[in-house]
Amino acid sequence: MVPLARRVEQRTPFLAFLAQELAPREGRGLAVARIATACTITVAIAMVFRIPLAAYMAYMVFLTSKDDSAATVTMAVAGALAITLAVIFTLGLAQIDLGDPALMLAIEIDGGSHNALERRAQDAKKEAFLIGLGWTVLRFLNADVIQNLANCVLTVASTISKLKGATTTSRKAS
Repeated sequence: MVPLARRVEQRTPFLAFLAQELAPREGRGLAVARIATACTITVAIAMVFRIPLAAYMAYMVFLTSKDDSAATVTMAVAGALAITLAVIFTLGLAQIDLGDPALMLAIEIDGGSHNALERRAQDAKKEAFLIGLGWTVLRFLNADVIQNLANCVLTVASTISKLKGATTTSRKAS
């Protein structure tokens, strides 16, 4: 009978890698239990709060689980920070009246409250932020939409047409 070490050497490099990685070692059972428990709790939380794509949450457990506790905590903190920033960014974009992320088009309809200086300053900051990210911002007065809807619709349609043309051209160029 051929010894196990010799059989592993005779295998392909991938099988040798798997044999080495899956070989029993100290602490493996605890690591598996920790990851399984974390995945179960994560998915249970996602199901209770009806958070979509719970599988991605469980996958994050695998990404943050490292061999030692310090590395796991560091990855978890970094992941939490990244997710927090993503949520803040998303909430900032959620303040758009109408928008199409695929076209990077934001449509703002301003009522009477937008005449106040403070509100104008907020609108200017939001618009500068969106433009800085590459978005196109269309801004209409509420009165214009009510009194002259056809022109507003034509402006939006024309802008969408231009943006789709620019998107198609940039895709062909790349």
